Amino acid sequence: MDCLEARVFGFPKPVRQSPQLYTFVRTHNVDDNVWDWKPDQDQKLERCVALSRLVHPTSIPLSLHAKIKTDSDGKLLELIPLETEPRGAWVADREGRDWLTVEDARNLKGLVSHLPLSVPSRVSRALWYFEMAARNYFADVRWTLISTGLEALIHTERERSTHQFKTRTAKLGAYLGMTAFTIDTALSFYDLRSQLSHGQGIGTLSPKEYELYRQAEDVLRGILLRSIKDKSLALTFADNAAIVSNWAS
Repeated sequence: MDCLEARVFGFPKPVRQSPQLYTFVRTHNVDDNVWDWKPDQDQKLERCVALSRLVHPTSIPLSLHAKIKTDSDGKLLELIPLETEPRGAWVADREGRDWLTVEDARNLKGLVSHLPLSVPSRVSRALWYFEMAARNYFADVRWTLISTGLEALIHTERERSTHQFKTRTAKLGAYLGMTAFTIDTALSFYDLRSQLSHGQGIGTLSPKEYELYRQAEDVLRGILLRSIKDKSLALTFADNAAIVSNWAS
């Protein structure tokens, strides 16, 4: 973090106000030239960070990373900051915990053991939309991304899209034990999503809208988390017939 954070020439090194709690690390052969290898060519680190947000949402960015080379005793030989486009992240719960605990790390280890993920394409797409929402600051954009992620899981027919969304996502919520995410709640979320997708911004969220968004995001996060760990659940999203059989009213 000291190496990657910007400094002002002529000014002393700033005093760090918060600790570095943990780091996502990927190791390579010590004989490799630190200038040559690509540390995340298959995106395992990036996918690991995405999976960590299923365990517990955090604002860990993807922009602070470096190549580090040490000797056999762990002595630092080279440290090369890697420049990337800014890829920050934000959490909906600004007042909550924005870090992973030891227990979260254990749960994440279990998820990472499933890489590369073998899940239906609908689950994979929904996970992509969830991660894209985490990387966006604006509520109106996040709202439509979470909605699209949920629809990626349960939408099967061109007609009656609203009915499909409100009844099937409410069933997802019930499966997770989220009894507050009722059909009426899902309908309220979808109605506002329709306004946003037609360019009607909402500005600052009201407390009621904020809670509505939180619930929908938690439904998507919870279903994705369980689908990765439970193959039988993932298969309920395998195709249209499976979705209708398991989630339709």
